[in-house]
Amino acid sequence: TSPNGQIFFSFDINGGHPEYAVQYKNQTLIEHSSIGLSFINNDLFGNDITIGKAVVSDGVEDYTLPEGKTSKVHDAYKEASIPMQDNKKRLIVFHVRIFNDGIGFRYEFPLQQNWNSYTLTDENTTFNLINNPTATVGFLENFLTSHEHRYDKMPLKDIKNDTLMDMPALFEFPGKTYMA
Repeated sequence: TSPNGQIFFSFDINGGHPEYAVQYKNQTLIEHSSIGLSFINNDLFGNDITIGKAVVSDGVEDYTLPEGKTSKVHDAYKEASIPMQDNKKRLIVFHVRIFNDGIGFRYEFPLQQNWNSYTLTDENTTFNLINNPTATVGFLENFLTSHEHRYDKMPLKDIKNDTLMDMPALFEFPGKTYMA
């Protein structure tokens, strides 16, 4: 949970596949969203996964901003480090950091004898947003755009899969809850 207890991040293995979910103020925003990584030669890390004991810690990020409304940042968080291993005995540690206003996660590749090199080709994180939030997004024509375009507002279900969108994207859930 976030330090103020309003954001709840859960992580589980479902049928050998790692999944996460997110709640904000007891309202589910993201559920049954899978994570995984793809490596060269169609080698997927995301099947037959087992997890080890998670290490949970508290921390604070203190830093100075060169520009903006405030110059000093003091941001408390909680972090979980979850070791994941696949059937090839490859170990990847999934780190999730939960702040009072957001979540971030990353993958750590510890040095290991049975896996000393790799070529990562794709990250397969999914975001299964529920309750059909209203999306405010900018659509891209291609990958060579100037990123200067108008944003459209529509129900998420009206956006087709594999649609190219620019970031940031904003989603409004029932009850005036927003997620970017």
